[in-house]
Amino acid sequence: MYFKEQRYEKAKSSTLAATHTVELPESGILDSISMYFRSTNANGQTTLPGNQHHHITKIEVIGDNDKTLFSMSAEQTLAKAYRKMGALPAFKQNEYNSQSQDMLIPLFFGRHYRDPLYALDLSAWDKVELQVTNNFVTTTITDSLSMETRLCTQEEAGAIPSKLLKQWQYDSRAPTAAGQYLNVKMPTKGKLRTLMIQLDPV
Repeated sequence: MYFKEQRYEKAKSSTLAATHTVELPESGILDSISMYFRSTNANGQTTLPGNQHHHITKIEVIGDNDKTLFSMSAEQTLAKAYRKMGALPAFKQNEYNSQSQDMLIPLFFGRHYRDPLYALDLSAWDKVELQVTNNFVTTTITDSLSMETRLCTQEEAGAIPSKLLKQWQYDSRAPTAAGQYLNVKMPTKGKLRTLMIQLDPV
């Protein structure tokens, strides 16, 4: 068995405040997806946050139109990648004026990069789509957000991995008052591998 990394979709423009959809191959054992984003700040941009990961609001992988295999914001996806890689992916962040920015956001279906036991078997689905939603406006960046899609697949794997790690935002509520408790009822089916809690200062 070996792993193959390839550019699946060349850089394409993603419309501002819209969802960019990429239909993935009909077969193959998918270890991970890497999304390379590039944009140019609007002239005179001074409004924070102006970085890319704050404006990519949802990254989803959907099977057969209605089965959620992955669903998180760019911030959450980067946090998961940091935990699995032990470092942040490469990025260039220039938040002001007409400067360019770029960022690599990887999405893993296994316990770590190049996991031989956990992966997404694309042939088990009639259709699998990657959907990336942004809320950029023209006062933040010019024209559009460029996105290139890269795939890492298992080749000559022999036995096909029967498991993947399904990852999604389970509860998005926030306290409405100081000192308020949130009681989150956890799922009663399946096995929970990790739980990630995001805390945002206000």
